[in-house]
Amino acid sequence: MKKPLVLLLSIFCLSLSLKAQSLLWEISGNGLKQPSYLFGTYHAMGEDFVTEQEHVMQALDASELIVVEMIMDSSKLFQFALTMMLPDTTLHEMVSDEEYKLIGSELLRLTGTDIATFDRMKPISLAATMSMAYVKEADSTQLTEETTAMDFYFTSYAKANNKEAKGLETMMEQADLLMNQIPLEEQVEWLLELVNNKDATLQEGLALKKAYTNQDLATIYSIYSEMPEASGELAFMVDERNHNWMKKIPEIIEQQPAFIAVGALHLPGKEGLIELLNKAGYTVNPIR
Repeated sequence: MKKPLVLLLSIFCLSLSLKAQSLLWEISGNGLKQPSYLFGTYHAMGEDFVTEQEHVMQALDASELIVVEMIMDSSKLFQFALTMMLPDTTLHEMVSDEEYKLIGSELLRLTGTDIATFDRMKPISLAATMSMAYVKEADSTQLTEETTAMDFYFTSYAKANNKEAKGLETMMEQADLLMNQIPLEEQVEWLLELVNNKDATLQEGLALKKAYTNQDLATIYSIYSEMPEASGELAFMVDERNHNWMKKIPEIIEQQPAFIAVGALHLPGKEGLIELLNKAGYTVNPIR
């Protein structure tokens, strides 16, 4: 069974250092005048998880620059929306009538939205909506409409505290990554897998949240590494992005102390940011 959706959409070879459980890591050495910080986020949780941790807030306060995966650009919202649309077909044309009815009934139950609203949207967009709804259904403490998503909290914090904010990717780069790099046929497979195996999806989502709240990067990484796609078609979502980000991070932290907040999955592993920073000559230590 494919298992990418909760991990991929909710949120994105263990080194010995990961025995120290933490989501916050200090980056020092290699000529840095002041330390910077690396923090692993979970897209399905809200700001409360961050604001309740004094050591994280202290690291934020000590940083002059807040770095996130992507900063929303209101001037690009229309272009962003277009990347979510199917070019020349509909979801109904891509699945059987029975499958379409099954997806539609689940969508209506979860969100109160008729499937016709999503008929021209790429399957991965619908899968993301339903995946988040399934996880919220299983755990009422997950992100709600009244809560600021963790990733967006960091940019709002920067604005409120007169700090500079910067994205490692542009809004359109991330849109292309999420919507265009996975073939439509495979997006349909993922959507059907999600609906047909919703109980497994719920359990994976709860396991992932438990690992995250325990600050257990090893378990988060093990969930990802068990996916057959982890070493192939999903590698661009994690490993390739890590290497692209490492072309930017050294220059950023050499100029000023920065707080870098990216999905927790980007931290562990041989191709994770912790290991890549170590290989680049920096000292990376956990903070609890």
